[in-house]
Amino acid sequence: PAEGMSATHMCVNRNKRSLLIDFSKKGAQALLQRLITKADVFIEDFHPGDLQRRFGISLQAARQGNASLIYAGMSSYGIVGPAVGESGAEELLQARSGLAAYSPSRDGSSPMTTPHQLAGKTAGLFMAIAVTAALCARCRGAGGQDISLNKLDCITMFNSPDTLMNDFWLKINPDPPAPGKLPRMFPLSSIYKLYDCKDVAQGFTFLAVSDKEFEAAAKALNKPEWLLKKEWKTLPGRIKDLEKCFNALVAAPKDFTRDELCARLQEAEIAHAKVLSPAEVMTCEQTLAMGAVHETSKPGIGAYRLWRAPAQFAKTPTSTVHRPAPLRGEGGEEALRVLGGLEETNIEGLIAEGVVVPAAAPALLQAPRAPRFSKRGSAISSGSFCGQGLQPRHSATENHGWPAANAAGKVHDKEFTRKGSGVLQYAV
Repeated sequence: PAEGMSATHMCVNRNKRSLLIDFSKKGAQALLQRLITKADVFIEDFHPGDLQRRFGISLQAARQGNASLIYAGMSSYGIVGPAVGESGAEELLQARSGLAAYSPSRDGSSPMTTPHQLAGKTAGLFMAIAVTAALCARCRGAGGQDISLNKLDCITMFNSPDTLMNDFWLKINPDPPAPGKLPRMFPLSSIYKLYDCKDVAQGFTFLAVSDKEFEAAAKALNKPEWLLKKEWKTLPGRIKDLEKCFNALVAAPKDFTRDELCARLQEAEIAHAKVLSPAEVMTCEQTLAMGAVHETSKPGIGAYRLWRAPAQFAKTPTSTVHRPAPLRGEGGEEALRVLGGLEETNIEGLIAEGVVVPAAAPALLQAPRAPRFSKRGSAISSGSFCGQGLQPRHSATENHGWPAANAAGKVHDKEFTRKGSGVLQYAV
């Protein structure tokens, strides 16, 4: 609906303010240093050392004025090894982590990358956990500390129970009966399948793993001959004859329409699900029953909807959106007052000098375009900035979107990004 306000931006930057600092201007470095000095947590994902090298920001100096600072740096590959400094694009991280080799194409013929930002989102989850742990340690007297994570480490560890499960063993005691051979599990991709039916390709999935499930599936799919195969009567036997067994499971649903299959599987009490489109997910019965979709609007932009925050707290409930995602620079002056402790005259001076870039009115697009997921440009780096003094406002029913763990504290979730040559954008 407006330039720079993609669906992805509206989702991931909800409940934040945006502060733009132009580092080509004198005073920008001092302003950011002041903000860091007053922060509880500072997170950045520039290449290692770039914050000091390119912007002159000294974390050592910031820590001298703020000994309790939690600093967390995110990189693509860490600070050692041949990949340091290389691109951390999603598809490269999936390839290097083993995930692509583990994820076959739909016909099972070749590896493929997963069409999701798994590395970035997984790294974000690990970062949130790490920062929370550091804050807990600080409450117990550990003081401030540095945290370093890299995306390759995060995505590989996250997926390792699946992708690396056959590569953990070095030796079994007692030794395996066959010298040199170690026990191997069949890949979970062998059973995580979508099935074709008479009227819909790749239209549903179901589980027939246990002996009870397999027997029920054979009856529901009119395949009594499966139960006559001695080797298919037990799970170990089916695993031993895995290729033939799963080929049979893949072929059988093609004799029925999807609705017929779902009715048969439901009657047989076999777990199953239709493959829903993203539009169907937003309006299906389960989504509506959970109340998971939140509708809101932004002046000058229009109405939109978002999925709720998944964690539901009993004592400090969260609201999905109390502040729509900001335009560039929107809320920056408020952030400087609350987080930076600056007076109005100081803020006006920073704007007049060009150090702080004020928010612009939304540039509405002349013609609508199809909904799409968009990535930020290649010149953007992102992270988070958590500061002191941002007190959550509570009512009996909502926490206004701030993390419930901060109900009695002052640490809040923020993000910053760097665009172009020297301009830092903070969503605070």
